[in-house]
Amino acid sequence: SVTVVTLLILDVLKSKQVEDLEIEELEFLLKYKENQKMAKLFEAIIKGKGTKEEELEVYDYKKSHSINDLMLSKLTKEELEYVKEKITEYINNFSKEEIREKVENEIKDEVYKNLSMVDSYILSSLAREKYRTSLLELDERIEIACKQNNYMLTKSWENASKIY
Repeated sequence: SVTVVTLLILDVLKSKQVEDLEIEELEFLLKYKENQKMAKLFEAIIKGKGTKEEELEVYDYKKSHSINDLMLSKLTKEELEYVKEKITEYINNFSKEEIREKVENEIKDEVYKNLSMVDSYILSSLAREKYRTSLLELDERIEIACKQNNYMLTKSWENASKIY
């Protein structure tokens, strides 16, 4: 789906001659055409009609482009505001365990493929938040273990240096 802003930009660019376009405008058009092409390839592959070459092209594209960035570029301002509300609601009203369960349940193929792009982005954001939180908890556990090890090392040195 093309956003209203994209359509407005395309209308402005259509009124210009190619040689009058700025570099940024040419880059915008190039990215727009690439996104159109990739959307068609994704659709063909999902329907099982893609060739091996197209599958490799999509694979290469996916390696160098974040799906989150792609979704983010397609969401409208209103959708982004809704995303922000929902993520804030989940983080403020649900425990980490409840969020983890939601992510694990909805990440399953049969559920995930039926989600809208907005819901997919919310789910992806919650998964990243869960991952970030897990890393912070791991850092805290490592810090505590290091402090305990340092304490034991200090005590060992103190005990070893005593004359009996």
